[in-house]
Amino acid sequence: MLGLMGVIRKTMSIATFGLVNWRSKKELLERERAARESLEEELAEAEESLKRSRRGRRRAAKRAEKSAKQAEKAEKQAEKAGKQAEKAELEQLKLDKKLKRRQRRAEAKGAAKTVGFFGRRRARRAAKKARKKVESAVDTATDAVT
Repeated sequence: MLGLMGVIRKTMSIATFGLVNWRSKKELLERERAARESLEEELAEAEESLKRSRRGRRRAAKRAEKSAKQAEKAEKQAEKAGKQAEKAELEQLKLDKKLKRRQRRAEAKGAAKTVGFFGRRRARRAAKKARKKVESAVDTATDAVT
């Protein structure tokens, strides 16, 4: 509501084509104070929002770093397990070869004993030929696998 002073100021403002402001200094100061308070509130809200977003980014960065470390650790463990499995497989192949060799030798010795003195020479030669054939077959199979 405009009081008497407000009506006079409004009339002066219209008469001077706006050279005289129709609001008093008190009204102008009150409006500026209200505007400043609202801006300060908006600024405080914006700062708080910025703090929250920064905290969220830091937390997300920590989680990403942690998950990267876990992934790297899992990769190392998988690589180690793969190497161990490969090593175990090679050891098993070596043991299988040794066992087969011993079995062939035992069979050749047993055959030589049963044949007698003159048959032993033939048995040894036959065992030697058989050994060569088996070894060449094993070598070709090993080359084919690798």
